[in-house]
Amino acid sequence: MVDAPAEIAHAELGAAIDAVVALCSRGEHAAEVLRAKTELEARQGQLFEDDALYEPRMSAFLEWYAVERPLSAEVPGAGAAPVVWARAQGVPGVADDLLAALAGSQRSLFRMLETRPASVLLEDLIGGGLWEVDERRKIAGLGEGDLFEARLYGVRGRVVFGRDFLTHPLEAEAAIVELCTRAGRGDAAARLGACDKLAALRVKAERYRNLPAARLYAGEAGTWR
Repeated sequence: MVDAPAEIAHAELGAAIDAVVALCSRGEHAAEVLRAKTELEARQGQLFEDDALYEPRMSAFLEWYAVERPLSAEVPGAGAAPVVWARAQGVPGVADDLLAALAGSQRSLFRMLETRPASVLLEDLIGGGLWEVDERRKIAGLGEGDLFEARLYGVRGRVVFGRDFLTHPLEAEAAIVELCTRAGRGDAAARLGACDKLAALRVKAERYRNLPAARLYAGEAGTWR
């Protein structure tokens, strides 16, 4: 039985994401999901079904498509994220405050500073500042000091996590922090671009496990602008 408010928010946001994806992948939008997948693979690297990162990355992709990726010029809602267009149309069975929460999400690279009984304290390494996120679950693979990409939503007075996390190797921390610091001086596009660049590095690190992650990340950090 789901009884924690943050868990209810997770479930409701997940259902809202699915509803937006369903609405924005049919009719005139039928080809948009494939276009979006091709675009994201170009930025973050291609994954295959037998890759360990495949399933969580595909889940994160659908979330990204729904709340962040601008619709193509040739379809209704061009230039806006699917959730913005869907909200204007109305999404049956989804409350408007949930759609507003999706539209206002924040994706960044975080450091886990502290775990608490019903929340976690995060440092935003790109945008700066601290976030206290409602979270009662034990998140597999994440502990204090870890670095990871995540998406945050503000809904009904709470800050909650999105669907998936992408952890980064701590041995590459210096290069990761350097990339985040550079991106933090730029605009919103630069910040999101840094997340994509780091995701591409994480895919490389998974594929080339024989290479030291610190060297792989540092080599890219030295050339990225």
